[in-house]
Amino acid sequence: MTTAEQSELRIWIDTDPALHYTEEERPKDIDDAFVIVEAIGDPRVDVAGISTVFGNSPAAVGTIVAGDLVRLTEANVLVVEGAAEAGSPENGFPQSQAVGAMAEALRQGPLSIVAIGPLTNVAALLEHFPEEARQIDEVVIVAGRSVDQVFEIHGATGVPDFNFESDAHAGLRLMESGVPVALTGFELTSQVVLTREHLTALSCRSPVADSIVAGAVPWLEWWTGVFPEDGGFHPWDSAALAYLTHPEWFVREPRGWRIRPSPTGAPGTPATPWLELGSELPGPTATYCPGFTPGGADAFIQQIIDGVPS
Repeated sequence: MTTAEQSELRIWIDTDPALHYTEEERPKDIDDAFVIVEAIGDPRVDVAGISTVFGNSPAAVGTIVAGDLVRLTEANVLVVEGAAEAGSPENGFPQSQAVGAMAEALRQGPLSIVAIGPLTNVAALLEHFPEEARQIDEVVIVAGRSVDQVFEIHGATGVPDFNFESDAHAGLRLMESGVPVALTGFELTSQVVLTREHLTALSCRSPVADSIVAGAVPWLEWWTGVFPEDGGFHPWDSAALAYLTHPEWFVREPRGWRIRPSPTGAPGTPATPWLELGSELPGPTATYCPGFTPGGADAFIQQIIDGVPS
């Protein structure tokens, strides 16, 4: 990792990593781990810090996971624990060590936030440190959907927009803030997978690669057991980082947004708020990424593999 002066991109990672974590006897999503090691290993990126939030794992577990990954990479990157639960309109968003650390990093200069978990920490930053939040260049989130889009995987519906729905009030706070927001969600990364062959290529490359593979194989086996047609698992979160390092790989559209109750009668859909984006929606816009440019998907997958250190 280079210094901020040598780097092209200064970022903060807000994450809910779950590598090696199981819940109710099944592994949880492991893609956050790729983002952490990719960012640390990219010479163009200065990682100002990593904060954890509830989501795929409890925030306390995520702090251990992120800390272990940082130690394996031998990087000097701050890891701080954030929100253990969602905020609310009545009580606001919780202050935490993570939020204070994010604010301090912003006092030292502008940065982009790679927000790959529920958005509670980001909303708390906006609420408690509005002056520092003006230093945010952009927040890239793994959330959002096109208007009326029902998420499904090979005919299975009811797939949640997990990060947004875990704290919809925080999502609203971010979208209303005026901070530039880009969205690289389910619609985008459901188009690509990491396969067993990809994981085999990482084996015995380095201690950090071995740790990621050891955690990713159970997740791969669980996911392909439920969705065998996929042939692999989706690297949802890596797109948020790649959007900043290689925006040319993505179709990027300015779209208006709205938050509304899920449509009545949408197949298999729970009654949760939807964050929808469409060019026909009025008002302020955010950048929505519905797909890849030609060659972008292959380059994206290759960057994930190359980003795990040897």
